[in-house]
Amino acid sequence: MARLPELYAPPAGALLLAFTGQQPAGVVALRPLPASRPALASEKACEMKRLWVRPAFQGLGLGRRLAEAVLEEARHLGYHAIYLDTLPATMQRAYALYRALGFLPLTAPPETQPGPEVLYLRRSL
Repeated sequence: MARLPELYAPPAGALLLAFTGQQPAGVVALRPLPASRPALASEKACEMKRLWVRPAFQGLGLGRRLAEAVLEEARHLGYHAIYLDTLPATMQRAYALYRALGFLPLTAPPETQPGPEVLYLRRSL
């Protein structure tokens, strides 16, 4: 938790929260691509991270609205592309959302591929 401000802080990052009434319901973040991915950083790209909706608030469209908000924020910050990683075998609903929002699987994974089950996706902004 101590590194959250460092990882997602403006001016290059953002941490967006969704509320239903007074209740925190979900979160999504964006950050510049890490220095460990220099091949991708050359295109002025960022990475979407931590999209999550509390179970009590799932099924209300909050995940989609958070994802759309982070795409808009990335455009506002001047990014030209956004990347994310997911586990399509265990996160089918998230994967379907990402594809519906225009994310496409990378044909060649980034140089820091953590494992064969992880899929990287990209979307132009």
